[in-house]
Amino acid sequence: MTQNISQSYIARWDYTAYASTTWVTIALFSVSVSYACLTDLRTQSRPVTRSALSLMILGCLCILTYAVNSLIGASQTALDPNFVLPEWRESVQRLVLLVAPISLGVGLGLTPSADGLAAARKNYRDRVLLWKITPLWQRLLADTPELSIERELSPLQLLTVRSPGVHLYRRHVEIRDSLLLRPGQALSPADLAVIDLAEARTQARTTALAGVTR
Repeated sequence: MTQNISQSYIARWDYTAYASTTWVTIALFSVSVSYACLTDLRTQSRPVTRSALSLMILGCLCILTYAVNSLIGASQTALDPNFVLPEWRESVQRLVLLVAPISLGVGLGLTPSADGLAAARKNYRDRVLLWKITPLWQRLLADTPELSIERELSPLQLLTVRSPGVHLYRRHVEIRDSLLLRPGQALSPADLAVIDLAEARTQARTTALAGVTR
């Protein structure tokens, strides 16, 4: 990215031979990674993963372009000490040096970032529902604590506990057990709505885990 990139080659064959080891190495790296990404691209169905692999391939092609252009430029300089890279090739070098790290960085981080955001969104929903269902769980299990294996959580712990979906699942199951054991307990429409929401969340979680197991 310097201003004198066209003067970056030394008019000596020993320099060209030594520097070419690096260019050949990164060229082989870019080809092998591109091939691996292209092979994986054919089997992926998630749009975000396909986009990430495409960006990786683009970054590798930029690396390959830089390596080939550098190797040719160094060879031409060794043959002609007065050789200067044409303006269009210098522009190509600048462009690929800019695009390659961006494409590789975004490509490597895109799928983990998307998965992290999805997990954070799911945990937020589980935590909100856990907060709503806890008073009902405490009330229904107050007279039958032997039904519960779930530990009591303080309001602060409800906001900070890890894996809120696990606690939500346990409390929902224990509420159902309490209602089966003592079906005459009074429930408001709001209580029933919270139970139904928890039912939908835990069923979706169980279905997803079953799919992973299969």
